[in-house]
Amino acid sequence: MRLGQPDVTGRQSPEAIEGADYDEPADLVIKALGFEPEDIPRLWGVEGLEVTRWGTIKADFRTHRTSLPGVWAVGDIVRGASLVVWAIRDGRDVAEHMHRYLRQQAKAAKARAKAEVKAQSKDRRRQQKLLAKQEKHLLKTEEKGLKKRRKHEQKMAEKELEKLREGHFNAGKVKRYAGALRTAAPLLLPLVYRAFVGLKSEKEKRKAHKAGVSSAEMASFSGYGAPLKARTAGIRNSLKDVDLPAGFKRDVRERLEEVDAAIDNAEFMTEQQRRRAHKTISSEIDSITAEIQQRLAQ
Repeated sequence: MRLGQPDVTGRQSPEAIEGADYDEPADLVIKALGFEPEDIPRLWGVEGLEVTRWGTIKADFRTHRTSLPGVWAVGDIVRGASLVVWAIRDGRDVAEHMHRYLRQQAKAAKARAKAEVKAQSKDRRRQQKLLAKQEKHLLKTEEKGLKKRRKHEQKMAEKELEKLREGHFNAGKVKRYAGALRTAAPLLLPLVYRAFVGLKSEKEKRKAHKAGVSSAEMASFSGYGAPLKARTAGIRNSLKDVDLPAGFKRDVRERLEEVDAAIDNAEFMTEQQRRRAHKTISSEIDSITAEIQQRLAQ
């Protein structure tokens, strides 16, 4: 292209030079026109970025900071179409402000970390102090309770000692009785044993008599239901010596067999269940006995 001849107004217009066209190969072409800014907030997706009425980015005149935190802007995007020397100057200035900002951020982060460590250490010391105080309080309470308990035991022991002193048994009498028992023990033990065996035998005889069986028969029964089994055996023995209808005797024997089966089953129950079962069985035996007595009274 070249400027042509001036027109009537004296203005020259560009005109093409024939044969002057040529192609310049390139991998990438960047259009650095920069005369009119684009809608940057919309294109970049940053609605918080403030711009001027001409579409340039609004930045602080001294620090070149924009409305977005940690974002700076310099050059034609702020000034509009201007000289490159101003872009260089603004670049140097903003580099200094950015460096100062980053140092302040690092210093603030270090201060925050130090404050957090200090706060954690303070909380840890407070917790340790509180735990030590609680432990001390517990030990003091336990020691106080132990002293109170020992004092109470000592007081009770003194009362018992006073009772012994005021009562019939003093230290001298206790010593005399203990000596007499040591001397008479070899003679008394056989007598006590025979008396115990005799009482036990008499008790077994009374139980056997109550059930209507002999002592030997009573000893043949075992288990939890042994007394009930002895009662049913006693009823069977009594049926042999009474004059009752044969059909009635047969019914009684069948009922006694059912009772014996119930007694055997109760051996495998729990204690509470067995107690209830034995109570029911005892009522049934009482009913059978009452029916026999009623028949005999007729």
